[in-house]
Amino acid sequence: MLEWIIGRCNGAEDALHTPIGNLPHAGDLNLAGLDLPRAKLEALLHIDIDAWIAEYEGIGEYLASYGAHMPQALLREHARISGQLAESEAETQAVGTP
Repeated sequence: MLEWIIGRCNGAEDALHTPIGNLPHAGDLNLAGLDLPRAKLEALLHIDIDAWIAEYEGIGEYLASYGAHMPQALLREHARISGQLAESEAETQAVGTP
């Protein structure tokens, strides 16, 4: 993973863009010396959109607890990511993937 991160910083590696950040493509990770079946690697890199939506709802409640003291920029970022998660969920449901 660290090799991939350094490659990203140097512009040599691509990423899968997700609502929660950029992830490596499975083939971009140097797994030499590891006995890691492809299915387990894919499970590690899988984004559970429903779980993240639930998590972000909780984060929103936490941020709201600060009331007027919460910076608006942070609330906008939370709303942006929540929106992207909802879009991802809708896309997933449209193609029928779990």
